[in-house]
Amino acid sequence: MIADVFQPMGAKPAPDFILTLADKDITSDIRNRLISLNMVDNGGLSADQLSISLDDSDGLMALPRRGAILELFLGWENSALVGQGKFIVDTVVHSGAPDMIMITARSIDFRGSLNESRTQSYSNATFGEIVQQISTRNGLREPYLSNELAATRIPHVDQTDETDVQFLSRLALANSARVTVKYQRLQFIRPGYGRSPRGEPNPFKTLTRNDGDSHRFELKDRGSYTGVSASWLNTEQPERASSSVQIERTNRLENARITQHPAARPSNHATTEQRHTNSYMVGKEKQVYHIAKIFSDKETAMRAAKSLFEQLQRGIATFSITLATGQPDLFPETPVKVFGFKEAIDRQLWVVNKVSHTLSNGGFFSNLELNVYIEGIDIATKET
Repeated sequence: MIADVFQPMGAKPAPDFILTLADKDITSDIRNRLISLNMVDNGGLSADQLSISLDDSDGLMALPRRGAILELFLGWENSALVGQGKFIVDTVVHSGAPDMIMITARSIDFRGSLNESRTQSYSNATFGEIVQQISTRNGLREPYLSNELAATRIPHVDQTDETDVQFLSRLALANSARVTVKYQRLQFIRPGYGRSPRGEPNPFKTLTRNDGDSHRFELKDRGSYTGVSASWLNTEQPERASSSVQIERTNRLENARITQHPAARPSNHATTEQRHTNSYMVGKEKQVYHIAKIFSDKETAMRAAKSLFEQLQRGIATFSITLATGQPDLFPETPVKVFGFKEAIDRQLWVVNKVSHTLSNGGFFSNLELNVYIEGIDIATKET
């Protein structure tokens, strides 16, 4: 149990939480029984997950029913706690000895209509209209998505023996987006841009090496493409079987997006170290990935190329860090600056892809998985 983690007044701030069951606060009922609590925010349709282990050595704990709704708030004593979402109880396990209860709850009800297969076609509709239709038929709250994404025209798309979850995930991916379900609401974000579902920029967080217990940086040479090419059937020029569009990254110094010190002198020339850092992160120039599929029209081909291009850019490098002191206000698409590591790591801007918060005998800590922040990357588009 983690009762010792919650310290008396006068001590340094201790971790704190609130847990409700069916809108009833049960924190006082479980505080002294809590063995561990872990919340994983995946930032996509891999459902967010809440795992709780409780001591039941006296046999007095009641088992929650499947389908019950838990809501979690995390933080520190004497500070506002941060909501982590609502979770639907999915699995309940009782084991012993010593007797304990393990509860797993997820942000998506996998027994609900979102996971029923259906076949349907959507023609001459906007992305927002399709999302609204699916949201309404599943009894969800008003969806969150940016005006730009909502206005995207979808000439035709088929949902063939797919669940709404599968279809929405595929539709979002084809349009440079990612879908998740939070608080019974469909939410769409553009991964890597550090923006909210409504398209508003999230504030940057700064992390230093002193914040973390451990870290890992990985640079991936395979797949470090600087461009993507996609082709479509050219109905306007029958003599040509197809046309193609190519999206390329134009190399730009990573530190150009980082705010400089007010006393720094401007320079028109990159240092050798800066050039090395830039090429180290970007990889070989003119390394273009060609999508094999032939698309039906230019607009669809362009969206497919852009989506894959952004996906590849985000995956050029990854950085993970475990924070010794949990930060409950970190969530997917939080943009991050880091300091105190290698030059290539510090110079790159990052964005949270996945976060987990853990409360146990060891205290309260957060584990972050970061991808490359791609807002502001210079690109060039050309048609061939």
